[in-house]
Amino acid sequence: MNGIDWTEVQTVIRVAKLGSLSSAARELKVNHSTILRRIQSFEDKHHVNVFVRDTKGYRLSRHGRALLQDFDTIDHQMQSLQRRIVDYDAQLQGKLTVTSTENIFATYLKQPLFEFARLFPGVELDLLISNQLVELTQLEADIAIRPMSGLPTGHIGYKLLDLTFYFYAPIDMIDSIALDKIGTTQNWIGYSGALAHARIGEILANKMITRPTLTANSFNGVAMAANAGLGLALLPSFMGDNQKNLQRLATKPIFETDVFAVAPADLAVSRRVNALLNFLQNCFEP
Repeated sequence: MNGIDWTEVQTVIRVAKLGSLSSAARELKVNHSTILRRIQSFEDKHHVNVFVRDTKGYRLSRHGRALLQDFDTIDHQMQSLQRRIVDYDAQLQGKLTVTSTENIFATYLKQPLFEFARLFPGVELDLLISNQLVELTQLEADIAIRPMSGLPTGHIGYKLLDLTFYFYAPIDMIDSIALDKIGTTQNWIGYSGALAHARIGEILANKMITRPTLTANSFNGVAMAANAGLGLALLPSFMGDNQKNLQRLATKPIFETDVFAVAPADLAVSRRVNALLNFLQNCFEP
């Protein structure tokens, strides 16, 4: 393929992934006609009909699939190159996007991140604080700080801290709960949303044989319901220990997990990414 226009390749890949011209136009911040023009130009240059238009949108044709069978790899490599160009910063300045969960941010990260912002005013910190997963590989965030089982492949970073999880019960329920039969407890609070599919949700699904009193998609929601006396809850200790109406049911944690700060390996050249990773590691060193 001679004379490849990588802007056209990027456009074809985004339409193939998103399935519509309008979605690709929004993501690439161009208008609908520009997307059409790039696709037409790509097809004309390379003598191939890339897409089939049907009721569900745009999908790769048989020829398009053959031509772009590795478009995920191509897309990743193009984004990696984009990162390297943008992030080979000569000075410690520029935008740095960090994502974490609401509870971890409020309990552990607020002060270190604010201190980093004061020490390095040239770095424009953009904090994405949400319990929804933010994709590092799609340029949505540079650094993620979340519970993880280990450092993901293709990433750099450090373990920051441990989280321990215990069962907590309202004080007036303590005498009615048998630790060896905790799965039969009638009143308990479950997790929904992303947390239902996380490790904490899987543990509850395996352990509890009764139906929950209610479910919530955040630690805050579960903690508040349990603290209001609605039932047993499985919570991280930094939350459960601070609920005035709750008491731990055992001294040994139900499970533990690590919290890592990680960035894609192609950002290893970024001074500001390394500066924040090293700063956080120093903040959380024992």
